[in-house]
Amino acid sequence: ASHAEGADGIRLSVEAGADTIEHGEEGHLVPEAIAAMAERGTILVPTLSVFDHVAESDAFPAWMRERARQLGQSARLTVQAARKAGVSIAMGADAPPQGGNAQELVRLADAGLTPLEALTAATGVAARACRVDQLVGTVEPGQVADLIVVDGNPLTDLAILTDPRRVWLVLQGGTVRARCGTLGPGPRRERG
Repeated sequence: ASHAEGADGIRLSVEAGADTIEHGEEGHLVPEAIAAMAERGTILVPTLSVFDHVAESDAFPAWMRERARQLGQSARLTVQAARKAGVSIAMGADAPPQGGNAQELVRLADAGLTPLEALTAATGVAARACRVDQLVGTVEPGQVADLIVVDGNPLTDLAILTDPRRVWLVLQGGTVRARCGTLGPGPRRERG
């Protein structure tokens, strides 16, 4: 994995054979690196939430918020360029709030991925990036059944995944870990 943000770092990381490029916000400035990523199977992990978190937070000075806004715009252009070139994109985030990673899915869709592509970025592609795709990341025989059931269709509205009240059931390894939300006979939370 290469933590590469600038165009030169991205290009050099791809040339060196990195499996993943973390952040990669200036990737759109080096289309040859984007093309090489697609050809080699290098995965982009854009982490859009970190830029938005800094840009929207009063905890940072104005110059830093403006720089984060610019980097976020650049990262979104990279997502678009990567998608167009056929680069695999994995969801990842390294910004607060902890447990709020579903917001990254919404941001990926806002940057140009379809809802299905965003969900795949968080599941199958992320599992491949972490080299655990033989165990998790897809729903099929032989895979660990880590699943959630939600009230609504994330393929038409990814934002439902950001609302804990819309999560009805959590399965870990096929075992019910929590029943929550508003479906069924009323709100409840059971741990099993």
